[in-house]
Amino acid sequence: MASETEPAPSSAGPRPRTPAVPAPLLVLGSVVSVQTGQALGKGLFDAAGGPLAVVALRLGPAALILLAL
Repeated sequence: MASETEPAPSSAGPRPRTPAVPAPLLVLGSVVSVQTGQALGKGLFDAAGGPLAVVALRLGPAALILLAL
């Protein structure tokens, strides 16, 4: 017979619930983000100096945004 134990009470108290974002809205946001990045990157190849510079220009801000989160 397995004994059921109750979880230990948290000293921080209950966390307030934030409203959930619907999954289709998250997918739409990610699609728009990827497509916008591709469109901007395509026009940057000549202006930025090649593919490596375009990759750096796209990944740099993305990394900063992730660090901010």
